Amino acid sequence: MRLSNPIFRLLKFKPNVSLADCIVACVCVAVFGGVIHISASVFDSMPHLEDEFAYVWQAEVAARGEIFRPSPPCPRCFLVPFVIDNNGLRFGKYPLPWPVMLSIGVRFGIRSYINPILAAVNVWLLYRLLAKIRNSRTGIIGALLISISPFFLILSSTLLSHTFSLVLALIFMIGWLDVQKTDSAIPLSIRILTCGLSMGLLVLSRPLTALGVILPFTIEAIFILVGKDTCKKRNVLLVSLIIALFIPLFFLWQFILTGDPLRNPYTFVWPYDTVGFGPGIGRQPGGYQPSIAIKNARASLYVGMFDLFGWLNYSWLFLPLGSLVLIKNRRACLVSSTLLTVVAAYGLYWIGSDLLGPRYYFEALPACVLLTAASFDFLLGKLPSVTGFAFWQRFSTWRTLIVSIILCFFIISPVLFYLPVRLPRFLNLYGANAERLLPFKNANKPGIAPALIIVHITQSWTDYSALTELSNPYFDSPLVFSLSKGKEMDAVAASMFPG
Repeated sequence: MRLSNPIFRLLKFKPNVSLADCIVACVCVAVFGGVIHISASVFDSMPHLEDEFAYVWQAEVAARGEIFRPSPPCPRCFLVPFVIDNNGLRFGKYPLPWPVMLSIGVRFGIRSYINPILAAVNVWLLYRLLAKIRNSRTGIIGALLISISPFFLILSSTLLSHTFSLVLALIFMIGWLDVQKTDSAIPLSIRILTCGLSMGLLVLSRPLTALGVILPFTIEAIFILVGKDTCKKRNVLLVSLIIALFIPLFFLWQFILTGDPLRNPYTFVWPYDTVGFGPGIGRQPGGYQPSIAIKNARASLYVGMFDLFGWLNYSWLFLPLGSLVLIKNRRACLVSSTLLTVVAAYGLYWIGSDLLGPRYYFEALPACVLLTAASFDFLLGKLPSVTGFAFWQRFSTWRTLIVSIILCFFIISPVLFYLPVRLPRFLNLYGANAERLLPFKNANKPGIAPALIIVHITQSWTDYSALTELSNPYFDSPLVFSLSKGKEMDAVAASMFPG
């Protein structure tokens, strides 16, 4: 009876650790350390973009078990980008999964370690995915490729949500492949639950990304449902049911914050900030149009040609060969097609992204890595089984040797040549840096703190927003920063802190 319990079977499961696993584990550790280094030395382990400030604010609120706060008497005096004041409530515009994950770091004082940990997890998950699709050698190559990807390393060093979303996407992909298997040591109920929950969370966290990732798998699900395999039909329906349970949660979240289940909090900041085409959508004259979507995609993909693997503008070089190598591999086609569907899904959104690479396409990274890794695996070929002098007389020996050298060059070159040029461009991004905080850290001492500090902007909005690193949404930190809005409003802000 005990062996039939899925939880008991899962706890008794002991995976075999191979040499490939050990190699990739070392790569994961290296990625963890590398991302921490970039985060600290380039981004000062602090927010720079408006999105990051909002995520941090939401994470600090979530760390105390809440999703909103009462609006302060002078909301504009305590401005946080993309944090909204409506009907006496203050809340962030972003869905909850990533702020809740980030709140774990806030709670335990390891906020800057959350994305580096998730980056290492992504490397391992991608290795497992590629090993399932093709073989462990492709998995190792894929782990090495993503570990040197400037696109991956840069975004993972920020406080943005994409690294977490990539974890969810990879878990879903692995789960989907495992659900179709009949010989897995992991209980079927656990596989179905993991697959459904990961995509459900992705739907809550980044709906457009979820649409792009799930579309190829939805098409396969339709073929399964019209097929004759009853077992697969049941599994697909169970996964779909779990995912469907998350959709009402998205509208419930909107209802709790806005009072309208159909009101997207994004529109409180910019009324035009929604998806679709036509007048009133986007900032373009006449509204967002398909022609603009094509221009946005081209601009984002152009940056991606550089940042994907850091091979100048030839990071796409092995994608066509990978498509030919994997064309008969059904599982590979499912994953690789997300490159097209994620790009297509974000064609519905009015603005592109290129500052940190094409970050809206970040969750299509597994497709690019799969195609490139499969190309190298194909080019490497198989070593002959003979030994001695005959080994060196074989074409396959020299083929593997030469391709290995080329692969090593492609692995090393971004670290030596591309990243040292690319990363300095993010220093002091938008004027936010740790040096701004030093005078106030030194002032955080008895006799000076607690204090309310009124900030007058002289150069940019980060004159104020960067200082919120030393404060919090509850205004109970030793130093509280208020944005000057004139003498009357400054007096209102001061009246909140009579001490």
